Amino acid sequence: MTVDFPSKLRPLFTPSRWKSIRGGRDGGKSWGVARALLERGASKREFIVCARETMESIKDSVHRLLVDQIEALGMQDQWDVEKAVLRHRFTGTEIVFRGLKNPDALKSLEGATIVWIEEAQTVSAESWRKVPPTVRRDGSEIWLTWNPELETDPTWQKFVVHPPPGMIEIIMNFSDNPWASKVLQPEREQMRIQDPDEYQHVWLGQPKRQIEGAVYAKEIRLAEEQGRIGQVPYHDGVVVRCGWDLGDSDIMAVWFIQSMQGQHRVIDYYENRHEDLDHYLNVCESKGYKYGEDYFPWDAASKVLANALETTMRQRGRNVRVLPRMSRDVGIDRVREMLGTCWFDIDKCADGLNRLRYYRYGQTSVIDPRTGDRSLSREPLHDDNSHGADALRSFAMGYRMPKEGPKPIPPGSRMPIQPPPRRSGSYSPFG
Repeated sequence: MTVDFPSKLRPLFTPSRWKSIRGGRDGGKSWGVARALLERGASKREFIVCARETMESIKDSVHRLLVDQIEALGMQDQWDVEKAVLRHRFTGTEIVFRGLKNPDALKSLEGATIVWIEEAQTVSAESWRKVPPTVRRDGSEIWLTWNPELETDPTWQKFVVHPPPGMIEIIMNFSDNPWASKVLQPEREQMRIQDPDEYQHVWLGQPKRQIEGAVYAKEIRLAEEQGRIGQVPYHDGVVVRCGWDLGDSDIMAVWFIQSMQGQHRVIDYYENRHEDLDHYLNVCESKGYKYGEDYFPWDAASKVLANALETTMRQRGRNVRVLPRMSRDVGIDRVREMLGTCWFDIDKCADGLNRLRYYRYGQTSVIDPRTGDRSLSREPLHDDNSHGADALRSFAMGYRMPKEGPKPIPPGSRMPIQPPPRRSGSYSPFG
């Protein structure tokens, strides 16, 4: 049969291990890939895994998109549509749906002929380390569809700055989509005139330098400019202190930090979701670090996950400190002061750094009459990124906390940041 889709996507039928389809809004990327996969699956037997970084339910997947395309192409007599799988009645092709962060997701990738990763801009550095060696069937392919967000994102770095050899790259924008929405044309034109930078990002898929309203934007940018993000190895003679944020139904995050000579060596970061405390302690022990204090937020004792927090931690040889309640603003100020003395390992802390880059203030309902934009709230958003940021706040509050307890910082008395000078030559925070 003949499937109608944008000519720019024809290279999807050329064999290649990696295929990256990126661009701005309304480019028809996902729509075109769905059609290409359905045609591939109708012509020969395939095992296709449609993946994304997190998938709490089938509603988070491209299942609905594929079903819509089956109907649009008149292929209902060829495909059996079930809740979690699509099967071709004649070729035996199966299409399944997975979240890369789900515990058993990687097992299903091993036999895949094609893995389609949707919204690939959100994929973590940890997932990119695990996915390629897992998709190892002869002739297997990995397809990405994505709208770039930040130029520091792992996906941008891996597939634009340092692309794998032989990768097919397709840049797909609304101008390449013959079925682009006419309703959106006035909005596009208005943004092109009023906010050219945002137009480049939203409609042409160009990455941003930073997220609007990012809480730690200046501090992270300064760390990048001063070369404080690079290779920061573990030092055997110094204990590792950990800052934690607990989550029983969502993300739990841990930072691993060595403090010496007035500087913080941020050597590692780990996060996961839907795991118990023992899982995280096993991860900590597997790293082989010598540990000092573990700093937990004030609400740790009230979490279902941490009913026996102190008992469990001490049985495992840990020195736990649950911090008293302090205002979020005080904690954010502490983190800002500390970040001027932090050196981050670029590989092991990649996902944690991205959490800090995306940690941002929300928006209010107040409209700025000059720009038409909503003003920023004083409260940071509570989302996936807030857990990593809160874990670092636990460390910043705990490490500086005197034995008799923390003292709030009086207004206007913040210590000025005095970052270390940038060093030339080999990367070392201590020369």
